[in-house]
Amino acid sequence: MNTKPIDIVVPWVNPDDENWKKDFDFWKEKETGNKEPCRYRDWKLLRFVFRSIEDNCPWCRYVFLILSSPSQIPDWLNVNNPKLKIVYHKDYIPSEFLPTFNSNVIELFYPNIKELSDNFILINDDMFFWNKKDETFFFENDTPVMKPAYVYYGSNRHQWEITCQNSLNLSNEILGKKSVSLGFPGHIPVSYNKMLCSFILYKIKNKISKIFKHSKFRQNNNIMHFLYCDIHLFTKRFICNNEYRGQIVGLLGKDFTFNDKSPLMCFNEGELTTEKNMIDLLKILTKKFNKISSFEK
Repeated sequence: MNTKPIDIVVPWVNPDDENWKKDFDFWKEKETGNKEPCRYRDWKLLRFVFRSIEDNCPWCRYVFLILSSPSQIPDWLNVNNPKLKIVYHKDYIPSEFLPTFNSNVIELFYPNIKELSDNFILINDDMFFWNKKDETFFFENDTPVMKPAYVYYGSNRHQWEITCQNSLNLSNEILGKKSVSLGFPGHIPVSYNKMLCSFILYKIKNKISKIFKHSKFRQNNNIMHFLYCDIHLFTKRFICNNEYRGQIVGLLGKDFTFNDKSPLMCFNEGELTTEKNMIDLLKILTKKFNKISSFEK
């Protein structure tokens, strides 16, 4: 039985916002890093994320929507919903890292959000609570539920994989371990305890300053929130549940299929994603989550 509430945190960016574009255009000329258009595209999925939460997560206390500024608020969003908390980057990310266009920075500092419960679930705007699960699917006795998947990377690695490995290396350094494997649930919603994450964040504050000093955009030296996941796993501050899994569907420019019975779903786009992919996905989402949520006007 959980004694603490459970919150859900989701970051979002509106690439059509003129204020955001002005900052983005300025910094992309001054700093290096990953500026792939797919990192910032908006395919109008966010309202369906909210619908999936309302349909399948009735136990959720608050949804924290993370934005860079007030000009980013979606025009369809019901800002008066009592379950909605809008948090801006300046509210929880140290000023030395702002403005930022780096999701690693945005997610790593979540433990600084004052109102956030000790039990929280980190998601992205391409992730959906596809079918209803009670709160014990994510937390048992206020302990995160995970299904570790140990992954070994080869020499030709994507930047995301390099960042995962960096995070593992740092977790080993913090804990004095020499693990060569990375344990993480995958690119699906992940449950964390804020107290442990806050302690880790404090322990590495000097390293973070060096890593992200000139990293407005993702770079190969970055770490990411899977650092928290690694330490939850290595210190056994988690409950293993083999049923805790989701499906990651790559939108790779061709027709895609998925398991409609999956509890969690991620429709992951990339450079190969086409407009047809997203039209097909929006049709699926509109059918699946056809009821307007209280988070919409």
